[in-house]
This record gives sequence, structure tokens and C-alpha cells, in this order.
Amino acid sequence: MSTTYLIVGASRGIGFTYVKHLALNKSNLIIATARNENAAAKLEALGPNVKTILIDMQDPYSKFETSFKQLETLAPSGVDVFIQNAGISGPSCFAPPQEYEVDAYDEILAINIGGSAKSYKAAYPYIFKGEGTKKIVFTTSLLGQLGFPMAAQAYAVSKAGINHLGYQVALTNANSEDVLAKNSVTILLHPGIVDTDMTTASADNRDKVDASLFISQDESVTGTLALVDKLTSADNGKFFDYKGEELKYSAI
Repeated sequence: MSTTYLIVGASRGIGFTYVKHLALNKSNLIIATARNENAAAKLEALGPNVKTILIDMQDPYSKFETSFKQLETLAPSGVDVFIQNAGISGPSCFAPPQEYEVDAYDEILAINIGGSAKSYKAAYPYIFKGEGTKKIVFTTSLLGQLGFPMAAQAYAVSKAGINHLGYQVALTNANSEDVLAKNSVTILLHPGIVDTDMTTASADNRDKVDASLFISQDESVTGTLALVDKLTSADNGKFFDYKGEELKYSAI
């Protein structure tokens, strides 16, 4: 059975690894967003079943809307699985509030929350076409839990915002008069503490986390895709980790 995936934020790291794994199944169609032509070429080299859309998470919504119109022809039967993966951590996110580079908030919130909202809104008409249980995944983090015992400044605030956004999507769809939306499932996903270029780029961030807690991109993606395969509408609005264990939105 053919499954159409839309992976938002696939130029590197976890997003690229999603595409790499999914492309191995030739019955899958994977549509991935990339920031530039070079990144798009690397993605499309993964297989003939990989197509790309150029977009930057800081682009205005009008650009998202225009770029995502390609889904009319790329995914005529609709997107089955939407995974919003794009995001950044920013500088020295474990610094205390009085030392944190607060100007970073503008970019981090714009990309992590604004980009998530824009990509979902632009993809919405193309998700709810066709048939089956439509699956929507917002990548977040345990750091977004209220009361999590490790502060991470703008990054954690952005992940708390994504949790709220994703839950609003889940609630809205559950109350929709559209049958596909009503029977869809939206989840929030903690992908684990993943060894990516984003985490290795900041020695300050890396030093605050026990090295033994890091997992590979392949482990995170394999676990997540197994979870996504098993999702039903009964899971709507839940917060999971990549192992499929349900998490709470608050640590308090």
C-alpha cells in the first residue's frame, strides 16, 4: 500500500534521516522540504520516490502557500503523514536567564513555532484529501514540559509553544465536521536526545547533557516511524517519545 509523507525540515539531521529510511520502501512517496537547491539535490538523490519543495521556516506565509501548491500534483490523493521536524536550538540554550542572549528569541520562536504553524496551515488542504487516517506529527521535546528540571531558555519556550499548537490542532480536528479531520490523529513527539549537527554545534549545550543519553538519528527515526505506523485516532492529542511511551505535558 502506498503512503505519502510530507517531511518539513529535511535538509539535515533527523529530517534527512526520515527521508533516507522512508525512501527504502519504493511504494512510499516522500515529499521533503529543503532550504536550498543543494539540500534538495541531496534529498532527491536518495531515490526516485523523493520529491522536494523549497522553503525556509522564516519565509512569510504567502511563500509557504505558494510553494505547497505543488502538493496538488505531487500528492493528488492527499498527504497521509505530515511530520513537522524543522527547528533550531539557538546559542547557549542552557545559560541562566540573566546571561542568555535574549535577542535569539526572535529567530527561535519564528522558526520553531511560527514555522510549525505556517507549514501546517499551508499543508492543511492537501492533508485532508483522499481517505484513511491522516497522521500529523509535531516534533517537540521534553524540555517543553512545564516544570522540566532543566531550563533551556528560548528553545524550551518554543517547544512548550509547539506542544500548545499541536494540542490545539488535535482538539480542533476532533471537533471538525470534516470526516477526515475528525478521524485524524495529531501527536506531539519527543524524538529523544539525538546526536545531530545541531547538538554537536554547541559544545556549551553538549556539556550539560550526559553523553550516555544521546541516541543515533537512526534509532530515533526507526522508533518514531514504528510509532507512527501504529497510531489511531484514539491517540489524538497525546505526547509520545520515540519509543512509543506516552509522556505528560507537565512535569509538575
